Amino acid sequence: MNSKRIVLVANRGVAIRSSRLKLIEQIINRGYEVIVITADDEHSRYLRSLGVELVVACFDRGGFSICNDIRVFWVMYKAYRHYKPELIHHFHAKPVIMGSIAARLACGRKTKIVNSITGLGHAFISGGWVKRLAGFGYKLALGISDAVIFQNSDDRTLFIDNNWTKEKCSHLIVSSGVDIDKYSFVTFDSRQKKDERLRVLMVGRLLGQKGVIEFIEAAKILKGLYPNVSFEIAGEYDLVHPDGISEEIIQASVDAGAVKYLGYVSNLPKILKEIDVFVLPSYREGVPRAVLEASSNGIPCVGADVPGTREAIVDGKTGFLVEVKNAVALADAIEKLLASSSMREVMGAEARNMVVSQFELGVITGKQVDVYQKVGALI
Repeated sequence: MNSKRIVLVANRGVAIRSSRLKLIEQIINRGYEVIVITADDEHSRYLRSLGVELVVACFDRGGFSICNDIRVFWVMYKAYRHYKPELIHHFHAKPVIMGSIAARLACGRKTKIVNSITGLGHAFISGGWVKRLAGFGYKLALGISDAVIFQNSDDRTLFIDNNWTKEKCSHLIVSSGVDIDKYSFVTFDSRQKKDERLRVLMVGRLLGQKGVIEFIEAAKILKGLYPNVSFEIAGEYDLVHPDGISEEIIQASVDAGAVKYLGYVSNLPKILKEIDVFVLPSYREGVPRAVLEASSNGIPCVGADVPGTREAIVDGKTGFLVEVKNAVALADAIEKLLASSSMREVMGAEARNMVVSQFELGVITGKQVDVYQKVGALI
């Protein structure tokens, strides 16, 4: 067995497949074996076809589940003991917190630990004791880590100010990167339809904190004024999540003619070629990849003025930022873009230029490799 190994750990395989394939490619090209610890799904099985070894761990993303959390902790601990990797890179809250502790117990200081804070979800949005408990967990895990990667400056400042991590160990790498060839620029002229039927799209898991309700309310406000506009939602239900939106709510909105529900889509690059305005009213993000993918296609975007989304949308240049949880303000911003084809054209071109210059996947991957090398791995 190869003595040089790197382990990547995430809640779901899609988190690695969607934006870390170039990272895996670089690791393998340097003579390393890659092991991924995540759920057994179509995305993780795809990773296996690339020569990645899969260790199945079913993270419970719905909150605390003592029995399952102990089981997953044991899976990680055994894997770390078996492989004795040079470096372990965790993504998402539970892998970061539980995985860091398991790694130190299993491998001591010989293994380098890198943790990515890809976004602060339900615990930080809801606040209260859940947020305090999550903060304690992060402080414990990041205190025994070698490096912490943040995707936006707000999260980095929050963690440093609360003493959950040290400034010297923190690194800012904005976003996970975008494959600009896969999400290629679609010219404004080719996007125009003969019947002038415009499409507004929101993509994201069906959670309240993603702003699904605000998008539906904005669609209801605008539907009467713009009967030629199709308001569409693409994303999967997450009913185990404490903030999951029920099927009844979505179906009622569809039946009322406010929105169309596309379900989970596997062909997003193709769909984006036909979209005129992209919307993500999320309450907080790491950096929303879907916004950057839409921007790469030359689509102006509208989002809430919150951490993470601020990095992905330049207000008044590549789209608009509006007050969070404000459906009226969201509708007003969408209407500005619907009413002006020239504004959509100019902002869409600026959005594409921003992604190419700042968020191209190869550039972001290079920065991740730099962090590995700074802690003494992948040399």
